[in-house]
Amino acid sequence: MGRFAESPGQRFDGAMKIIQHADCFEVRSEDGSIVRQFAFDDNARRRAISRRMTRKQAFQAARTFAGKSYSVETAKP
Repeated sequence: MGRFAESPGQRFDGAMKIIQHADCFEVRSEDGSIVRQFAFDDNARRRAISRRMTRKQAFQAARTFAGKSYSVETAKP
């Protein structure tokens, strides 16, 4: 999982976009650059081994990271 926006002094203001993929949620800034990814796994056995979040936990983390103004989209295949 990425740590793109966690360095000191780096802030992303403005509307964020949360994009849902088959295995992760991407949070993108206004200019379209990927700020952070939150991976999830729906299979409980694989999730126990890989230590990924559930889909609900990953979406909650993406919402919290994106802040107050965000939109949600589904990725195009």
